[in-house]
Amino acid sequence: MPGMASRPSGKVRSSPKKPNTSPSQSKPGLGKPNSSGTKPKPSPVKPSNVKSGVHVEDKFKGLSLRSKPKRPTRTGFMYDESMLNYTSLHDENYLDSPDRISCCYDKCRHLGLVKRCIRLKVTMATDADLLTTHEEEYVEKIKSTSRVSDDELISMEHGYHNICMHKNVMECARLAAGAAIEMMKAIVSDRVGNGLAVIRPPGHHATREEGAGLCYFNNVAIAANHCLEKLDINRVLIVDWDVHHGNGTQDLFYKDSRVMYMSIHRYEHGWFWPNLRKSDYDHIGEGEGLGYNLNIPLNKTGMTDGDYLAIFHQLIMPLAMEFNPSAVIVSAGYDCALGCPEGEMKLSPPVFSHLVHKLKSLADGRLAVILEGGYNLESLSESVGYSLRALLDDCCPMLSPTQPPQPELVNTLLNCINVMRPHWKCFKYQRTDVTEKAVNLDSFDSRGPAPFVTGSPAYHELNKETPQPEDVKEKFSEQIRKIVAEHPTRTTTARSSYVYDEGMLKHKCAMDPTHPEKPERIARIHQMLEDYGLLSKCIKLKSRKATKAELSSVHSQKYIAELKALESTKPRDFKELEEKYNSIYLHPDTYSSSLLAAGSLLNIVDSVMTNESRNGFAITRPPGHHAEEGTAFGFCFLNNVPVAAKYAQEKHGAKRIAIIDWDVHHGNGTQHMFESDNSVLYISLHRYDNSFFFPGSEDGNYDKFGKGKGVGYNVNIPFNRKWIDFRSSRPPGDPEYIAAFQQVVMPICYEFAPDLVFISAGFDAAKGDPLGGYSLTPGGYAHMTHMLSSLADGRLILVLEGGYNLNSISESFSSCVDIMMGGTPPRIDDTEPDSSAVSTIQNVIAVHKAFWKSLCCDAVLPLSKKELEQDKESTEEKTDSLVELLVGKLKAMAVEEGSATKENSSDAKPSTPAAKSDESKGTAETLAAGEVAAGAAAAGEAASGAAGAGAMDESMEMFAVTPLSWCAHIEDNLPLPGMLDTSSPCLDCGHVGENWVCLTCYKVYCSRYQKEHMLFHSIASDHKMVLSFADLSVWCYACDSYIHHPDLIPMKNSAHLNKFGVTYHTD
Repeated sequence: MPGMASRPSGKVRSSPKKPNTSPSQSKPGLGKPNSSGTKPKPSPVKPSNVKSGVHVEDKFKGLSLRSKPKRPTRTGFMYDESMLNYTSLHDENYLDSPDRISCCYDKCRHLGLVKRCIRLKVTMATDADLLTTHEEEYVEKIKSTSRVSDDELISMEHGYHNICMHKNVMECARLAAGAAIEMMKAIVSDRVGNGLAVIRPPGHHATREEGAGLCYFNNVAIAANHCLEKLDINRVLIVDWDVHHGNGTQDLFYKDSRVMYMSIHRYEHGWFWPNLRKSDYDHIGEGEGLGYNLNIPLNKTGMTDGDYLAIFHQLIMPLAMEFNPSAVIVSAGYDCALGCPEGEMKLSPPVFSHLVHKLKSLADGRLAVILEGGYNLESLSESVGYSLRALLDDCCPMLSPTQPPQPELVNTLLNCINVMRPHWKCFKYQRTDVTEKAVNLDSFDSRGPAPFVTGSPAYHELNKETPQPEDVKEKFSEQIRKIVAEHPTRTTTARSSYVYDEGMLKHKCAMDPTHPEKPERIARIHQMLEDYGLLSKCIKLKSRKATKAELSSVHSQKYIAELKALESTKPRDFKELEEKYNSIYLHPDTYSSSLLAAGSLLNIVDSVMTNESRNGFAITRPPGHHAEEGTAFGFCFLNNVPVAAKYAQEKHGAKRIAIIDWDVHHGNGTQHMFESDNSVLYISLHRYDNSFFFPGSEDGNYDKFGKGKGVGYNVNIPFNRKWIDFRSSRPPGDPEYIAAFQQVVMPICYEFAPDLVFISAGFDAAKGDPLGGYSLTPGGYAHMTHMLSSLADGRLILVLEGGYNLNSISESFSSCVDIMMGGTPPRIDDTEPDSSAVSTIQNVIAVHKAFWKSLCCDAVLPLSKKELEQDKESTEEKTDSLVELLVGKLKAMAVEEGSATKENSSDAKPSTPAAKSDESKGTAETLAAGEVAAGAAAAGEAASGAAGAGAMDESMEMFAVTPLSWCAHIEDNLPLPGMLDTSSPCLDCGHVGENWVCLTCYKVYCSRYQKEHMLFHSIASDHKMVLSFADLSVWCYACDSYIHHPDLIPMKNSAHLNKFGVTYHTD
């Protein structure tokens, strides 16, 4: 309501701010308009004084690294030479030649990959295994191939489309299906973490009744059924990137919601084999399986890495995370790779490392890659090698800046999103507005309608394959060899390096040991990493202080001199100096600790850039991302990450650097240092609240995208929430941040292709943080780290920024390090982002699509027929409701006018005692409900007496907040010690505007619009209930709600009597 006083910042908190107007006259999070009609800016101040020890509840039960399932990290490998023992009896160019798997095995062995795996024994699938998926009559036909002559075998081929018959084909097909089963058994039973099966024949075209397209038994489908029926797996994801549609797999699970089938395939509007109408995007399942079949038809050849990465970012990963599988199987056909005559696509072999890496984040890492097609032996073997490297957790090779998705692919993406969005919550980023013109999603082939296959003929002609011309094959081989040479897998001496120095503990707030930015932040992180056994697997680097020259790359000489002068400043002069800065405390060791934080980080840069270590992490403080070129700000003195970025460019020749800042506060300092620089991509995900969250500047909004050469290289992802949203639903967390990564961060990063990635890793967006108010879990941070680790050849450096719940930052930091050491992210159950975050992501994409072509799916989608009907009904209901409301108001006005006329007439009768009693009761009830939404103005009107105030207009009820009528923490309140003094100042800062009184100890502290001292008093003392001197509302921190109960009347009466001279309640 207008005049509502601010709540005192409960479990969900805003950063403290000092508005230019009386806070009792402003809405939560909104400043009162000034005379010019503009919104005044708050003076953003981080809390600097907390009076006593902070006790923080452990909110990470079941979410900590300790509770993460302990899974093996080894990779299984399956290959059996017995599968070489069949070929075509009449076609020497038969596509599925034995060389297909032998070349893959030889390549993996030559690269030294096989010996790093656990070799799993290949066993034959039994009849019972095959019959889970195929008809008995068909199985018997294939079994008979071992008993007939060659002529009879050739004759049998006429009954099937493009499969060869051979006396050994049943044995090989049993081995291929058995390998898929054994691989899944090994993964699910945790004998191995993941695995690769190099097998033939392939399987994904085989249906229940027959084989086709080189396939006899559907290996992947048989393995999936085995998981569901024998291994207690309840959800299986199958990702099929073979260039041909896996029609057999689709048919087998089309009505089954336990299996999500996703297929990326060449389609060309039906002109490409298998020429089936059901291979198009609009075939999404039936019955219980409706929405569980995703076809991604490619209507053009020549698709590139950028196209497939867009498919993964826009479709596969969001949908897979929402489906939340227990196991993932890849039908890995490499006929989509460069050089394959079947696919005619242009995927580079290294990109498969990235695709596998993304899928490893699902199902606790239970991932099996099962070979399907692929017919250019060089691209096939190299692609399999890169896939195995990813399973072994080698670095993903750095890709060249990705090409933008082609228009034909964008059309496919939007069509897929449009048909799937009614069934899944992850597809929210395209608008559906009847007031805007929708994008035309129709597409056609210049050849006209496709010759769809509508049935299976009884007789098939036997055609011989035409081999790829040798000169064409050699040309592709040269391209492939060049790509492989330019994208080697990076090897390092150590996996991770880190820095930590107890000298950074010396910087502390001597006047207030419980200040949020305290030494224990890094001590606790270091201890937890040690307890988890992570530090023993890393190399510890020496710490050092940054030099003046190194600091001068981003800070002014004058400012550096000011900081150095602190070493000789007398402590008694610090208080005066602190007033010069915003949210800063000083100590004689401030400069020394800051130099250690900045300089030690440079040693990690050296280690990572010289390949001593793959990645590194800095357990350092003070933080840095708020520090500007010439001033300290928000707990920060030296901006560590920009110093390190400049150092990497100047000493190690890094050309493109990405800085991902997930601290809950916008990194204003980092943005300003690089906003005109196109060699540094800065992406910040932060709580913004329409600029009313610290640092309280519009520089953090999505429309601030850089200047000059840096236009487009500054990407702000500002999350906004109405204050009431924090009370009615969970605060932003894993779903919102992961969605932002999938939709914005990763597409831009792949297009930018950095040489080095820094994470400005503030953990104050973590669940339980007293300043951030968000709900990211350690698992959410693990997923973001996993995504970023695929960039820059694995050159990833994690640098501590903020985070003030010691348990939260320690667990979250540890989860990130676990990923950097080769761990897999945990499964995330809640993946639906809230509407406010969706709006933010849409706004960011709308602005940045001009700079980044990978942000390709910003469109207005057409409403479905059902949605059009719903929209019409909704419009009619709204119209009827509005008419009803207006009629009601007109009637009420007429009644009030008539009532007033009667009261003024001479024959008006006095009110009866009963009427007066009812009137008083109504007024009291209205005050009780309205006090939480009324400000000082409303309270002033009530000062004329309980019966003298008129009842609240019913039209205002929509703005009222209904308080709880009881909570268990009322019993913790103590009796009034005497008359409350509503003019009492805050005990910490002396503020006398909008204060709250604790109902346990009756100490007075300021609200969130000042310095949040009541919040920190509550954290420190565990006192839960407070009363506002502005509007007399009562807030319970533990219940995260307003409270009204008769036991609170004495406190409210005392405050009301002191404030207005009368009591407002006599009960």
